[in-house]
Amino acid sequence: MPQCRTTHEPSATSGSRKLQRLKRMGVIVTALFLMAAGAIVIGIAAHKRHTTAPGYAGVQQFNEDNFDKAVMEASKERPIVVDFYADWCPPCRVLEPVLKEVAKEFAGRVVIGKVNQDKSLLGRRFGVSQLPTILIIKDGEVKQSFQGFQTKETLIRAIKKYSGGGTPHT
Repeated sequence: MPQCRTTHEPSATSGSRKLQRLKRMGVIVTALFLMAAGAIVIGIAAHKRHTTAPGYAGVQQFNEDNFDKAVMEASKERPIVVDFYADWCPPCRVLEPVLKEVAKEFAGRVVIGKVNQDKSLLGRRFGVSQLPTILIIKDGEVKQSFQGFQTKETLIRAIKKYSGGGTPHT
């Protein structure tokens, strides 16, 4: 006589299908988590890049609002090095670590800052037609200018002329 089952026992194939589905869901959830984490990191990096001078301590960001006071007036006390740059400019990006090193070496004696040419009209005021353009301003006047990439040594020699000839901190 046939017997009736009173409890449902899942077959082996049904259990393995559920396990496979759970594994796939775990992989999908993990992938979504990693994508979200990556997007957050990229967003933070992009925000940081656009709210500070391109990635460096000791380098200020100048714009129309602060230029006259932070550069022209402040240059009466110490030399100000102004880098006109753009995010899309390859030589500008190569110059970034050089300026960072120079800023570190002359900390407290020379102010180094940047003007984003794509977001400012200050370049017109100084006739900037090539990027990068670096101006050394002292006593409210442009004392020296450079166009294109410059070596650390070139910048240090120029800065020494207008900073009393002191040697950089090493």
